[in-house]
Amino acid sequence: MLHNQTLYDRKLTVRMDRVEHKPEGPPKLPEGLRGLGMGLGAGGSPLQDVSRELSTVKVNFAHFVQSLCPVFS
Repeated sequence: MLHNQTLYDRKLTVRMDRVEHKPEGPPKLPEGLRGLGMGLGAGGSPLQDVSRELSTVKVNFAHFVQSLCPVFS
């Protein structure tokens, strides 16, 4: 969502870094950021209730794997 967005009239390039520990508090957007790009949901919409959706996917995937490999049940 931030890749190729404008910050102080400059184009942002986003890459992922590995960190030892997470900073405390809620994440903050950089000062001067003009906006966010499209969301990661369908048609560019923002994702909603991600933790609930992921838990549903995890359970459904586990049932799918068990149906393919009954040995692991």
